[in-house]
Amino acid sequence: MARIAAVTILYHPGKSVADNILSYSKSVEKVYVIDNTDAIGNNNEQSFLSIPNAIYFGDGRNQGIAVRLNLAAEMAIKEGFHFLLTMDQDSYFEQSELEKYLTCFQKCEDPSIVAMYGVAFNEYVESSKGCEAKESLDLITSGSILSLSHFKTLGGFDEALFIDEVDFEYNYRIRDSGYRSLLYTGIRLEHSLGSSGMYRSLTGAKTSRSLHSPLRMYYMVRNFFYVNRKYGSGFAEHKRKRTRSLINRLKNNLIYNNKRLQVLRMAFRGYFDYLATKTGKINSN
Repeated sequence: MARIAAVTILYHPGKSVADNILSYSKSVEKVYVIDNTDAIGNNNEQSFLSIPNAIYFGDGRNQGIAVRLNLAAEMAIKEGFHFLLTMDQDSYFEQSELEKYLTCFQKCEDPSIVAMYGVAFNEYVESSKGCEAKESLDLITSGSILSLSHFKTLGGFDEALFIDEVDFEYNYRIRDSGYRSLLYTGIRLEHSLGSSGMYRSLTGAKTSRSLHSPLRMYYMVRNFFYVNRKYGSGFAEHKRKRTRSLINRLKNNLIYNNKRLQVLRMAFRGYFDYLATKTGKINSN
């Protein structure tokens, strides 16, 4: 029988994070809670002691999502796990959705070619009873299940990215290597992108928008170009889709974000750092 662990990456976790982890901890054998908060002695560990199968790791450093996911995968492999459920701290599953997900992925007809499984995550997705699935390049890290045998073959996540585009780069590498990323279209993850809120548009109507910090926009811009360059002329249609998405995020932040000048400055810095082939964590100087 397949052994499944989970990993949750923390970054200044709020009070709801422990409850989010509890939504899936009972359905897996172990949860690696890896703290990316850049502060020693933050007492975050105390919040997760009530989760019986959770193992907390924190070293007071923010090393990025890719490094922490690779660490969790390596620990899971050493402990004999076959699959790893990767979760953001703000994401959770309704119990019925998770049960359906775990049932569906273990019924996969040809698991030897599937390197990653994922689910839908926006508010427009309707849950369904079946296991409808399609091959997709749009799997995000949160809510995805990694095949650890394929993970070893593929070489893990690209640590040059630090944060953002980590999932898209891995999806591209999976496809480039002859494997598949499988998306279950009728299974829903509760997940948020950025800070969501209602804002008044230029026409005066109230509209929902997800905004990001200037630093996050830096990584989005820099890593977007990094991944595009890494895969050359491949995945042209999907790259056009990602281009439209990035432009839309920039537009929303320049219109609705009260830090729009900082957003613009950091977006330009991200592009110029890409040209200078700078990777990893941003240099604070």
